[in-house]
Order: sequence, then structure tokens, then C-alpha cells
Amino acid sequence: MLIIVLAGASIAVVNALYNSSWGTFTVGVTIPIAIFIGAYLKWFRPGKVEGASVIGVVLVILVVVVGQSFKSLLFYIFLIKNPFCFDSLVWFFSFCFACMAPSLFPGII
Repeated sequence: MLIIVLAGASIAVVNALYNSSWGTFTVGVTIPIAIFIGAYLKWFRPGKVEGASVIGVVLVILVVVVGQSFKSLLFYIFLIKNPFCFDSLVWFFSFCFACMAPSLFPGII
């Protein structure tokens, strides 16, 4: 069910971020940050939510600041001008999270 919801949401995200380099970079990088924070809480420092929160907030602020200069990077053309490529990345990260979710949240999922 989660994969179906994420697949439908990916189409809305692709349409909303079409021709938006800053938004594309910010959303595209926050997904791996979230996966990293989940792995950090699960395997590296279980139960240290404060540390994970600080790391997550700092990384997201850094991504938002750096995202403005994303337009000057070469692969911007491939991500922004080709929505299929960005949609594929969203599918890839959704699949990664769906595979990791049972081990990250064993009591919930």
C-alpha cells in the first residue's frame, strides 16, 4: 500500500517541481538524508533522537542554502529537462525506503 501511495505522490511531485532547480535539489537530497537519519537511529546510535534531529536539521538547512546553486551543475539539465529521469529517482528512493522500513520500524510496520 505504501508503495502505491508513494508512486502516486511521485507524479504530483514531478509536476510540481518541473523546471524548478532549487526545489528539485532540495527534495531530491532530503530523501537520502531521511534514510540516513533512520539508519543512524537504528544502527549507529539507537535512541539518540536529539543527535539525529540536530544532524537532520543542519543537513536540511545546508541543502536549502546550497540548492540555489544547483542550476549551475551539469546534471541539472538531465533532471529538470527530463521529468522521466527525476521520476525514476523518486521511484528509486521510494523503493529503498520501502525495503528498509521493516527493519527501521519493526514494531510499526
